[in-house]
Amino acid sequence: MKLKSLFIAIVTVLTVNFVKAQVNTDYYKNSEVIFCEDVVDGSPVNASSSFTIGEDGGYVQVQVDNGKPMKTTQLIVDVYKKSSSGDYDKKIETKTYDIKATWDAPYFKYTFYKAGKYKLEIYNEDDVYINSGYVTINMK
Repeated sequence: MKLKSLFIAIVTVLTVNFVKAQVNTDYYKNSEVIFCEDVVDGSPVNASSSFTIGEDGGYVQVQVDNGKPMKTTQLIVDVYKKSSSGDYDKKIETKTYDIKATWDAPYFKYTFYKAGKYKLEIYNEDDVYINSGYVTINMK
């Protein structure tokens, strides 16, 4: 029984390592960052580049559609807000989301608390750039 468990563990590690094979930015060149109200059966619902939130904040679903397995188990998201200079140079935070390496269009919920124009830069767990998305948040 212990031998069978060891075999399963080895096969699992080899499978995960195969799926997570080293990739570079070029692997994600056709990816797309989609902002939407919800994701149902893998499809974004009410995708937009502009959303209105309440005074207590509001969330937006963010889907990263690569069209093929992401080959990473984490999405690292750097959130920037556009400053008065016109640059996205005000870093708000960095968030990490766990995903499965085999997923081709993972999504996550991100909560905004202030109006403004935002840029989300998305990286894989090895700090390889995937893509960026831009969204405008308005207050009610």
